[in-house]
Amino acid sequence: MPDRPRVLITGFPPFPGAPVNPTQWLIETLQPSDLTHICELRSAIIPVDYAAVGDALNDLAQDFDPHIVINFGLAAEATGIRLERVARNEIAANRVDNSGEAPSQKTICKGASELASGLPLAAIAAELEVQNLPVQWSDDAGGYLCNYIFYLTRAGLCSALKANLTGFIHVPLLAQTRGHNTAGQFCLTKQDLLKAAQITIEQSVAALEHNMSSPVQDK
Repeated sequence: MPDRPRVLITGFPPFPGAPVNPTQWLIETLQPSDLTHICELRSAIIPVDYAAVGDALNDLAQDFDPHIVINFGLAAEATGIRLERVARNEIAANRVDNSGEAPSQKTICKGASELASGLPLAAIAAELEVQNLPVQWSDDAGGYLCNYIFYLTRAGLCSALKANLTGFIHVPLLAQTRGHNTAGQFCLTKQDLLKAAQITIEQSVAALEHNMSSPVQDK
């Protein structure tokens, strides 16, 4: 492994029902220079398009060969940084993507019904709580593009993506202050979101380095 692990983070643009996506702001704001001391960071906006998302992720992986992949997405109903524990082999019926299409099949592929996240979620949660950032746990990332890309990374469906430290994190909406907006939705500030992303990356890099340094024990 090189001196600095390669970390790929992704987010999504707005999609039907969500005219603003905080993860787009995150990807456009978090700069590689912010984390130069621990990793080589690359970020990308992934299209909300079933036909394109796999190729987009595969192209990024082939070009960058990341050790860690962290996908971020919006969950407007989230009440904190939602750590997704399980990728599900499911596609929601009748939810169209940004191209106006919805897959006819109910599953992503022939494979496991569920796959666990590869990210160090317990360590991420612990540090988020230390930094007074709200944490939410989830075993269902939904049936839309968020869960779709989550499953793609965990199932090895992107041939160029070799990383095992991959996973998905949902984030709430953004507002000027942390708390509930007039519609009753929980919101974080931009600074909250930026800090949460940095913590996620830092803890993931620490887990990778620990795994690489741990001796293999004879059985």
